Amino acid sequence: MPNYIECPKCGSSDILPKQKIVSSEGGSDYRLIVRLRERAGTWRIKHHDHPIVAWICGACGYTELYTAKPKELSDAYWRLQQIQSERGPMLDDEPGAGSENNRAFLILTGVMFLLLLSGILALVLLLGMRQW
Repeated sequence: MPNYIECPKCGSSDILPKQKIVSSEGGSDYRLIVRLRERAGTWRIKHHDHPIVAWICGACGYTELYTAKPKELSDAYWRLQQIQSERGPMLDDEPGAGSENNRAFLILTGVMFLLLLSGILALVLLLGMRQW
């Protein structure tokens, strides 16, 4: 994070350091973060969240964004990269990450849908036969 006390654009000393940034959607506030998503198993995803803070000039509005804990973010990223090189894709945003799990999930979902559909069909036939 910067250690200056003047705006790099206009020279003003009216600096608002380490301001939280939120996004308001649907009446709720959400803090902006950098998120690394690690696949910790077949169905589990572990999140590595790192907040973003802003340094804002009160005179001209110039704003710079920084992660609050860059060393922790960097360490987590490179650790996940090392795991990925040993075990395959672990970061959720990597192409092909979890493709085996996604395929298994889709097959399981399809089988469950077919079972549900056949159960409904059997129930309709059973109720239809009772009316005879």
